[in-house]
Amino acid sequence: MRYYVVGSKNEMFGPADIPTLNQWISEGRLVPTSMMQEESGGARFAASMLPGLIFGAAYPRGSGTAIHSDNGSTDMKNAWTYGIVGIFCFGVILGPLGLAAAIKAKKKGHPQAVGGIVLCSFVTVLALLGLYVMTSGGGLFSRLFR
Repeated sequence: MRYYVVGSKNEMFGPADIPTLNQWISEGRLVPTSMMQEESGGARFAASMLPGLIFGAAYPRGSGTAIHSDNGSTDMKNAWTYGIVGIFCFGVILGPLGLAAAIKAKKKGHPQAVGGIVLCSFVTVLALLGLYVMTSGGGLFSRLFR
């Protein structure tokens, strides 16, 4: 089986087999806490959890912890929540908060981020339009429907 090494900016190196990964360890390019991803399944885990890798005495087996990548799921849940609640109340506040969360999720590569950006942008514009109508004393509607 072959594995990718996931870099700090989510870039992928490989795929590489166990002998190649051990070579990378000897070159100092791979440490126990390096993030790994299976070529076929896509599961991610710390390099110290992969049997067959030889880190030596400086890195005892199991010294790394399993690392879960942040693909923006939490940010996306927040964006959807802020957007949906913002349709009904506090849209001026929740729309921009949701928009910021959706943009953060997009930067992390979440596949639904564009939908969150669209929803929260709509909520923000709708809330600002409502605020304008409320503060203008209905002037907008009186001008449109004369």
